[in-house]
Amino acid sequence: MRRSLVFAYGSNLDEAQLLGRCPRARVLTLATLPNHRLVFAGRSARWGAAVASVERAPGAAVQGTLIELDEEDLGALDRCEGHPRVYDRVRRHVTDARGGARDAQVYVHTSSERGAPSEGYLALIWRAYRRLGLDVEPLARAAGARCDAATRVFVSGPLLAGEPNHHLLARARLLCPTETQPGFELRHLGGFPGLVRGGAQAVVGEVYEVDDATLAALDRLEGHPTFYRRTSIAVGGESVDAYMLLRAQVEGCPVITSGSWRER
Repeated sequence: MRRSLVFAYGSNLDEAQLLGRCPRARVLTLATLPNHRLVFAGRSARWGAAVASVERAPGAAVQGTLIELDEEDLGALDRCEGHPRVYDRVRRHVTDARGGARDAQVYVHTSSERGAPSEGYLALIWRAYRRLGLDVEPLARAAGARCDAATRVFVSGPLLAGEPNHHLLARARLLCPTETQPGFELRHLGGFPGLVRGGAQAVVGEVYEVDDATLAALDRLEGHPTFYRRTSIAVGGESVDAYMLLRAQVEGCPVITSGSWRER
């Protein structure tokens, strides 16, 4: 089946949203769209405000990722983006993380009307920027926002309240005890668990709002991105960050059938 390259730069940077729309999508690499800038345009019925687009701007660049889609997923993304009525899908040259030139599809809003994004929509993109290590300043300028948004993180192991590593969350704000949607597994790796996609479990945990210093400490603890990978998942109808392992990393490790590290 033919596969297409798409440059993602807005809410499709959020992996939970992307996989909800396009289950077979593969995120290949970070990328930039040269000689363009990020803007917010039109008005989304879903978000009630303007949404991300790009426009030509010599010398500027838009940050994002290069994703690979099969024909079925590309069609699904077209429908989600309202192509061709709301977004036009055009071909542009992008630069991948190694400096290589790639030919990719880019969704560009058909409206020339500029506006501000909703708080929830901006927060979704902002969290993706921070997870991917992108510079949030161009995003803030486009949205007319400040660069001080917090990150929401789902924890399900020794970072939980009362567990050994919880002290790293001393400056964080507990938002809620919660659980994921079904579709995950919690594996027992000895002294710590591994959260992976692809099971049938709802995994029990807590969501915290963390500042940059706390997030950096969590990344160091979890070995992001070389061991655990901080990625987005849907929890309670919202996208939050979580530290995930690949299924190959947990082969042979038992499933915690309760879905709860405390009840292992």
